[in-house]
Amino acid sequence: MKKSNNLIQKSLFLIVSLVMAANISANDRYYFQVNAKATPTGSGKVYVSRSYVPMGNIQENKKNEETEYLWYAENKGKAATSRFHLYAFPNEGYAFKNWTKGDHVVSLMKHCSLSERSTSKDIDNPAIFEYTANFVEKGAVSVYSNNESAGTVIIDNPENNIGDVVKLEAITDIFIGDFLGWIRGSVDFENVDLKSLDFVSTDKEYTFTITEENQGEYYAVFNSRSEQGLYCMVSNYKTHHCMGIRGVSEYTLSDDQRYFRNSVELIPIDKAHSTPAAVVKITGEYDGVGGIPQAEYISQGFSSINIAGSKYANISRYFRIEPYSTETYLTYAEGSGYTGYWREYREKGAKNFYDDNEELLGPIFHPWTGNASVIEKDHQWQILPLTEELMEENYFGAEPKEAVTQDGKYLTTMYTSFPYKCMDGVKAYTVDKYLKNARVHIKEIESDTVPAFTAVILACNGTTAKENRLIPLAEDVPALETTNYLKGEIWLDDESGDPDNFRTRFDAKTMRIFSNDKAAFVNRNNRDTANGDTLLTYIANNTCYLELDPHKAALPQYTLTTEDDPEATLLGDVNGDGIVNVTDVIAATNMTIGITPSVFIFENADVNKDNEVTITDIILIVNISLGKNN
Repeated sequence: MKKSNNLIQKSLFLIVSLVMAANISANDRYYFQVNAKATPTGSGKVYVSRSYVPMGNIQENKKNEETEYLWYAENKGKAATSRFHLYAFPNEGYAFKNWTKGDHVVSLMKHCSLSERSTSKDIDNPAIFEYTANFVEKGAVSVYSNNESAGTVIIDNPENNIGDVVKLEAITDIFIGDFLGWIRGSVDFENVDLKSLDFVSTDKEYTFTITEENQGEYYAVFNSRSEQGLYCMVSNYKTHHCMGIRGVSEYTLSDDQRYFRNSVELIPIDKAHSTPAAVVKITGEYDGVGGIPQAEYISQGFSSINIAGSKYANISRYFRIEPYSTETYLTYAEGSGYTGYWREYREKGAKNFYDDNEELLGPIFHPWTGNASVIEKDHQWQILPLTEELMEENYFGAEPKEAVTQDGKYLTTMYTSFPYKCMDGVKAYTVDKYLKNARVHIKEIESDTVPAFTAVILACNGTTAKENRLIPLAEDVPALETTNYLKGEIWLDDESGDPDNFRTRFDAKTMRIFSNDKAAFVNRNNRDTANGDTLLTYIANNTCYLELDPHKAALPQYTLTTEDDPEATLLGDVNGDGIVNVTDVIAATNMTIGITPSVFIFENADVNKDNEVTITDIILIVNISLGKNN
């Protein structure tokens, strides 16, 4: 029997209108009506809502074979766009097939979120949209999800029979859950370790031929993830550039120049895979269908809210994220009273870290419709999750220089604003002490997880990011309880014009930089190949430098080792050959006049232990070589 609340809803609208009669609204009301039905009769029920409701929370008396849902949306223009939710519930013995609008399939999922556009201001003549939930008799194989909030399922042929080939597909909500695998038959999901289940497949798309033995119910098992946020890359559909934070400002939040657009950096995808600036953390309140109405973006330790404050005039401090198709998500900026899609454009002569012609976000495009599928591709920004499950396709990793090797590994340094887990056999090290012979001791982080803002040396298997993947972690990782002489740098442009505000200048007296051509910390800064192959004035972004021990004389170069110094020392044995003779005198003399010996043990050369090598030590070494030990 058809259930209609149309008359009641109209009455409520009239009452609200009378109550608000004294208030003059600047916006017009546009009316929508969705008519949803289940077919064939007796196969299932439907429910329509303007806001998200978990499927398990929808009461039985709200579900009907047919329903009408009337509402309005306000807008200043000639039309309004509004989003709504459709829910389908199969009856016993039936399976859901799809949602259709006329002859077009609009969704293969029981719960979907759609949007429509209305030009009608007449409550008695709203814009009407007809949707049908199609059900079929359950086949030899049927599919279910253990957690509809974390993910849903699709079967390509719900009317299947023994002998048919079927494809099961698990669709994860990237902000809520991870897909673990498929099981045949049901278990007590609330009281079992989901990861220990006997999965018949761990592939999201599972295809097989139905037999007498393998027919039955199949469950896609999803694990709910922490709600602390999702790390991802935000990539432009047209240019494939990724969004990151390039600059911040000391302006007050009320200053007119505090726009988030001014701080956005666009990074080519080939560089984004190894650039921590392209790793964005998204947080916000989930809307139930893969969307976040007000999402905060965090990159390089700075958030969109920190940068833009409450200013809406250019680009909002918040972003909106909505599902576009199966496991594809789009994001756009939401301004005051309107929705604006970012558009990438070129600005001639502007400075850019990666390109001569700067790629910026803007100007804002204001579409009449909220349906992202009709917006040009350069307005579309795709969310690419950086999770262990998806790291084959979307990945972040380290890219060492080919010449920087030691013990068969490629070495580089890394400093990020987020914690991460090392994959592919990558090992992370800190520098915990200075050794003799101009060496530093590196200590492995045994857990393979690196806390945020921790400077490390990474030992990698190759020179590409995909060979040395690092998975950003949403959960906090405790700080290391160890001495670390490595310091890191995340430098950003300062919009107020002070280049030293968010950067660190190289200082030869207090630091050594990790070389680009050998596994050592050296007394020079590396060259900036992106800007005319000139010497860098500042420590390179997201790299580490060695903080010199203030109690020891600064040497030009420090090599790396995992071995400790032997206990015994021989004062005066500057070159470490076990005897004190004229070669040690020459080595010490060369060091004092600026000529660095190939081997130089500072602890043995500093005979009088005043933390420097001078003419006094040379005289003492001469005396030791002549047997005058006193």
